Amino acid sequence: MSIEKDLTELLKASVISPETEVAIRSYYASKPKKTSGLIIILFAILGVSFIGTGINLIIASNWDSLPIALKTFIGFLPLVLAQGLSFYVLQKKKELTSWRESTALFQFLMVGLTISIISQIYNLSGDLNSFLLVWSLLGLPLVYLLNSSMSSALYLFFIAWLSIITQFEKHSALEAWYYWPLLLLIAPYYLNLIKKKASSLPTLFHHWLISSSVFLGVILLIAKQDDYLFLVLMPLFGLYYAIGEASFFKSNTSFLNPFKILGAFGVTVILPMASYEQFWDEFSMDYLVFEANNPALWLVLGFTTGIIYLLYK
Repeated sequence: MSIEKDLTELLKASVISPETEVAIRSYYASKPKKTSGLIIILFAILGVSFIGTGINLIIASNWDSLPIALKTFIGFLPLVLAQGLSFYVLQKKKELTSWRESTALFQFLMVGLTISIISQIYNLSGDLNSFLLVWSLLGLPLVYLLNSSMSSALYLFFIAWLSIITQFEKHSALEAWYYWPLLLLIAPYYLNLIKKKASSLPTLFHHWLISSSVFLGVILLIAKQDDYLFLVLMPLFGLYYAIGEASFFKSNTSFLNPFKILGAFGVTVILPMASYEQFWDEFSMDYLVFEANNPALWLVLGFTTGIIYLLYK
C-alpha cells in the first residue's frame, strides 16, 4: 500500500515518531475495506438472473408429471419466497442498495413466472398484451417499496414493449395513448431520484430512459398521422434542448445530459431535411386538421409551452 511506503519515508525523515506511525497503521488497519457498490449490484443482479433461470428449468423439466394442487403450490411458491425476502430486506437491509436492487428484480421476475404458471395450469385466456400489462402493474409497487432503479427500468421496458405491440396489432384492445398514463406512474420515482440523487448513476440511467420513453410515446401516438410528424418532433427536440440547457443539466458533461444530446441530434437531422424545396412541396398545411381530439395539436401546444416556460423562467 502507498500509505505504508509514505509512513516508512516519514519515519526515516523524523517527521513522525514511531508511536505516531503505529497509531496511523492501527487506524487504517481497523477501517473496513471499501468495495465498489456498482460491482456488488451487478453481481447481485447476475446471480438473481441465474437463480430465476434455474428455477424455471427445474420446474419445466418435471412439470407434466405433477398434480394440479402441487403445480398451484409451486406456482405461488417463488412469489411467496420473493415476498418474504423483500420483507426481510425492508426490515434488515433497507440501506444496502445491492440487497434492495437484487431482491426487487427477483420479485419482479417471480411475479411474471407466477402469472405464467397459474395461467397455464387453469387455461386462463389472455394474450401477450394483457400479460405484459398485468405484469408491469403488479411489479410497479416494487419500484417504490424497495426504491429500486432496476425495477423501474424493467417496468419502462415492459410498457414500451406493450405499446409497440399494441401499435402493430390490428385487433388489440389497447390504444397507443395508454402508454402515457403508464409512463406517468413512474414519474414520482424519477423526480425523487433527481431531488435526492441528482448525480448518481441510477439518475443518469433514468435521464436516458425517460427521454427515450417520451420520444417513443410521441412516435407511437402520431404514427398514423405522418403529416403531423414534422410539426410535433420539431418542438419536442426544441424542448429537449431547452431542458438540457436548464440550470440543472447545464453544468453536466455531454454524456450526462441526454436531453441536450437528443435535442441537438433531432434538430440537426430535421433542419437539413427542411432546407430542401421538395420537403415543403410534400408538406402542406391544407392537409392538416386541428381539432380538439387531435393528439398532435395538444402535443405541439404542450411542447411549445414548455419551451417558452424554460426560456423565460
